[in-house]
Amino acid sequence: SKNWISSVFFGLVVGSFYIFALSGFSLAKINLDINYIGIAMSVAMVEELVFSGIIFGGLASQFKSSVKAVLVTSIMAAVSHLPMMLFVYSMGVSAIIPSLLFVFGYSLINVSIRASTKNVLGSIVARLLLILAIA
Repeated sequence: SKNWISSVFFGLVVGSFYIFALSGFSLAKINLDINYIGIAMSVAMVEELVFSGIIFGGLASQFKSSVKAVLVTSIMAAVSHLPMMLFVYSMGVSAIIPSLLFVFGYSLINVSIRASTKNVLGSIVARLLLILAIA
């Protein structure tokens, strides 16, 4: 698609916001370990391809409104993280609710990049930078 340049641009802008907002405006806090970057790239690609690519793409073709498709996709992304929160991290309700809202929020933003540019690359870039910011 011809939209990959604008998609990557939006992904970099949003990802830069994630980095500065979540790392306290300090680039020194970014984890640049090559192993962590590899894991972050894998997670960003798989989750964004599945949610922003496949699921949003399918829902957008079913719904008349891309806004509805973005909302449903973001809810699905947040709920898909629930088992990890419960069984891996043993989070209580007081930690799960803000964590779900955080996942829902960044999913709204990342899926919106995909919806507006019709390309998933920007979502992947934004997600990669988010993961690096929260290391």
